[in-house]
Amino acid sequence: MATATQADLDRWLDGGSRYRYFLTNFIAWAAAHQQCTDLVVPQPHSGEPSHIITDDDRWAMLARCLHDETLPIQVRASGALVLLYGRTITSIADLTTDDIAGAVADADADTYLRIGDSTVLLPPCPRHAPADPLR
Repeated sequence: MATATQADLDRWLDGGSRYRYFLTNFIAWAAAHQQCTDLVVPQPHSGEPSHIITDDDRWAMLARCLHDETLPIQVRASGALVLLYGRTITSIADLTTDDIAGAVADADADTYLRIGDSTVLLPPCPRHAPADPLR
């Protein structure tokens, strides 16, 4: 516990049920007794999103992720995964190249991304894709 980071705690909270948030008092006690760093357990989400974007806004943000070369590639890729697949930033941060399958030897083959227990088909690479409707 002494080496746990905020990122470790966030990943653990994100991967389980709402009951994991009940450890708030334990974390406060552990920090008070120098058993861990100053970790923060955020309040669990109330269930409903506090801000819902319109479909038009979602498509505009996705187009920016796909085409705005002024954004860092990590921002573009993670933003596209959030907008296309509704993934959390925590689940995206854990991805490695081992989570990508297909199209390694054959550029025309489908490419898949494994996120947790799910596998999703990725859109074609822009240089192999048909005319882009988002431009």
